[in-house]
Amino acid sequence: MKICSKCKAEKEDSEFGISRDERMRSPALKSWCKKCESEYQRGIYADNPQKQRHRRAIYLTKYRDKYNAARRANRLAIYISECSRKYKCPKSTIKNLLAKNSCEICGGSHRLSIDHCHTKNEVRGLLCDGCNNLLARAKDNIQTLKNAIKYLTRCINS
Repeated sequence: MKICSKCKAEKEDSEFGISRDERMRSPALKSWCKKCESEYQRGIYADNPQKQRHRRAIYLTKYRDKYNAARRANRLAIYISECSRKYKCPKSTIKNLLAKNSCEICGGSHRLSIDHCHTKNEVRGLLCDGCNNLLARAKDNIQTLKNAIKYLTRCINS
């Protein structure tokens, strides 16, 4: 437990950010809680958004290579986190799907995406864009897909 020096409330340690001061030998908790810090930062931006945009542009120009390298390195982790949150499933499920690295219908490996049921919002598998669109255009209707198979069979055999 720690007391926030801004709001004076006693809060759990998890409600405080970690100080990244280079001079400190080991990381320490910040003196303001995350909520107070967030409100303060929002206030600074609201007071002078033009100045904050300019500061951000200078920072990105100065550290562009480092920033882009970090984004590239974290792209997969970010995608896994977003999918996990979006489909309300564990990250391990998404990682296992992506490890397959091929479409579950055609076996292709180009432009894969996570297929999910729109009504239940459950992850079903990993599909290429073409197969994913096939299911979407058939509106996940099994009878429509069976009719398509009959049609193709008749056309190919004649």
